[in-house]
Amino acid sequence: MNLSTLEKTTTIDRIEETIRTRFAEGVEPTPEIRHFIESTFGALSASALAEWLAQEGGEKEVLVDLLFSADDSLQCGIEPLLGPEGLCRAERDALCARLEQNPIRAAVRIDGEDPLNLFLPAEMVEGFLTRLNLHRFVDAALFAAVMDRYPEKEALAVRTRLREARLSAADSETKALSRFFSARSPDRESFWPLLNSLIGFLESMAGGGDLFSALAARKRSCLRHLREAAGLEKTMARHNIETIMMGGTRIPCVDNGALVEEIVSVDDLSTILFGGIPPGPNGGPTLDLGEVSSREDLDRLVRFFMS
Repeated sequence: MNLSTLEKTTTIDRIEETIRTRFAEGVEPTPEIRHFIESTFGALSASALAEWLAQEGGEKEVLVDLLFSADDSLQCGIEPLLGPEGLCRAERDALCARLEQNPIRAAVRIDGEDPLNLFLPAEMVEGFLTRLNLHRFVDAALFAAVMDRYPEKEALAVRTRLREARLSAADSETKALSRFFSARSPDRESFWPLLNSLIGFLESMAGGGDLFSALAARKRSCLRHLREAAGLEKTMARHNIETIMMGGTRIPCVDNGALVEEIVSVDDLSTILFGGIPPGPNGGPTLDLGEVSSREDLDRLVRFFMS
């Protein structure tokens, strides 16, 4: 066995150990998982969960998927073991075979009751590993940049987010993300919302198109929805809702605060990446929404659009 093969085998060993240790230490349903289980199956307890898991069918698979969650903590625990390229197909297949032959055991803990041992069925291992994104790559330049620029814990979290992103490896994506990482650090409150927003734009463009144009289009869309909401509010001040609906007017469900926050996010990204904000509607002057740091600021901006 040559050194390269030994290193890869060791990597698989360590990833397998990390996965097994994570679930053996205990799994507690998150509030979101508990809500789903209780709204779908009924009151959650160890005995009830054991009864549901004893039943065959799609509902059992849903429960097992939820409890064997490939959450951020597990992915960040594995990330130090991965290089920019992730695992190759042969490595991933070898890990999959191990976990199929010797199932992962999770100690499920519910409200202080004795843990319930749950094993991941062999037929669900492939999907579990897919959700861990072990096979996905991170651009090598970005991989090195975040490790050089950020503390290790934050850098690993950023690498994990990049690995799960559906990017095309286009140069334009790398340049945009590099600019962002040069200008922002994870200790800023706005870092993660802005990074997720930027990745969302890049994913939607799939390596093509112009990012500034995409940001400007989204800003125009948000402004249009705000103005429509403002017009509807003025109409509702003069007429009751029944009269408006009988006239054929559609009543949209619009979260004005969320729209304003998205406009601010677009302007922030545009300033970071391009040094300026997108123009207002119809090619008009730029619209700088200013500092937004509180609920009062959001209310002020909503009133501005509705004036």
